[in-house]
Amino acid sequence: MNLQFPPFLHEGDKVAIVSPSSKIDSIFLKGAKTRLSSWGLTPVMGDHVRSSWGSYAGATHQRLKDFQAAMDDEEIKAILCSRGGYGAVHLLDKLDFTRFRNHPKWLIGFSDITALHNLFQYNGFASLHAPMARHLAVTGEEDPCSLYLRDILFGKLPGYKCHRHKLNHLGQAKGILRGGNMAVFHGLRGTPYDIPPEGTILFIEDVGERPYAIERMMYNLKLGGVLEKLSGLIIGQFTEYKEDYSLKKDLYSTLDALVKEYDFPICYDFPVGHVTENLPLINGAEVELRIRKERSGIVNKPSYLTHPTVKIINFEALNSKSIIMKRNSMFILSAFILFSAFSCGTNGSKTTSTDITEKKVIVQVPQFDADSAYKYIQAQVDFGPRTPNSKGHVACGDYLAAKLAEHGAKVISQNAELPAYDGTLLKARNIIGSFKPESKKRIALFAHWDTRPWADNDPNEKNHHTPILGANDGASGVGVLLEIARQINQQQPELGIDIIFLDAEDYGAPQFIQANIGKTSGVSAHNIGHEPRT
Repeated sequence: MNLQFPPFLHEGDKVAIVSPSSKIDSIFLKGAKTRLSSWGLTPVMGDHVRSSWGSYAGATHQRLKDFQAAMDDEEIKAILCSRGGYGAVHLLDKLDFTRFRNHPKWLIGFSDITALHNLFQYNGFASLHAPMARHLAVTGEEDPCSLYLRDILFGKLPGYKCHRHKLNHLGQAKGILRGGNMAVFHGLRGTPYDIPPEGTILFIEDVGERPYAIERMMYNLKLGGVLEKLSGLIIGQFTEYKEDYSLKKDLYSTLDALVKEYDFPICYDFPVGHVTENLPLINGAEVELRIRKERSGIVNKPSYLTHPTVKIINFEALNSKSIIMKRNSMFILSAFILFSAFSCGTNGSKTTSTDITEKKVIVQVPQFDADSAYKYIQAQVDFGPRTPNSKGHVACGDYLAAKLAEHGAKVISQNAELPAYDGTLLKARNIIGSFKPESKKRIALFAHWDTRPWADNDPNEKNHHTPILGANDGASGVGVLLEIARQINQQQPELGIDIIFLDAEDYGAPQFIQANIGKTSGVSAHNIGHEPRT
């Protein structure tokens, strides 16, 4: 089935921002609104976009009302989902496409929004698997993925290239591009909203799933006859997991063992998923997937197509895995989407002299994922104030130690009882995560993880005795180091690295204490690692 492309946007068009799944911080909504406005678009906020009901962005009826209103409003030209999380599945059997069919519009989102992408395809419409509000808010104006999203919305389809991977399967195929978050679309297996496998080029990604769980879902696709019916497979980014070597293989090798028998082209490590480099994909577009061994570039530019031509443009894109968008018969398109990936060839193939030369000059630089760091910050803040001797402090300390271990570090906790300025014994805990502890050449990265018991610098004096949540002081530093730990686990640098989370840094005497604490307790604030703030 050829899926309908909604019309592309023009300057001044309205874009609805809605929250169909989990709740989101208003600061990200504000940032997304600013970004859309800078593109010449008019953002329209859903009535309940800022709502909260447990972990959801409002009760089901509230999220449904906002999304349905955006679908029905003929002035709305695109629907930007604020974030994923969980909850989109609640809407699937309740949304009405009657009015939408007369005024179709682009759906934008990923992760949990995969469920809505499947719904839109079931109803005959293509949609945009792309970054959402948080990404638009925290990235700079020149962020490539944001600019790609903007260009696609305005009808300018970009060209993509990604790195080759040793597990790539060479070949060429045509089909409908479908997919998204693996756990989400796996949860729709056996429903009307399941992805039809015939003629599909499937792309998959996930976050926080253990390798055995991913393998189990892949086995479901294999045993259910899905994989054998695919035209091609794009394996994207799987993040925030720890390799389980008791399975005798890393994750990608485990997946490769499951698909080795198929003769369609397969691309590994494509930049799509819960990462900063999350390239926008048109979910439901008819595409061509090419993975070739030869090294060359694109030698032909696209031809211009007019209504009603629907054939795929023929490109010579040697060396590459490329995806070329097929034109929808309803629109005039003058550009294409191209994905190219250099292949190392199939297993057992000989390495060419060109390959050897490239290995000497190509340096793989880890991609710091700001969204991942923000998640680590949010997790800490969710424990509440993390002052020593509090339940939030104990729970957060356990979380930090577990995360370091999950990312492959050898974790040691230094526990001590430290006297505060007033004689209070603080149950403090320094948390040390060591990577390659056997290496003598090392660097150390530090951040404190406790929070201030008093907001004694708050302009409002009424808050001076209130503990702070410490999103910036010091959850932000810890969040950055946890993301670095995740990157270390993935990249395995030769250097030994110690990540150290220091405690009891923020328990210095508050400004409203006037007495001479040094004489009273015999211990100064400096003795426990923090001087009074000025």
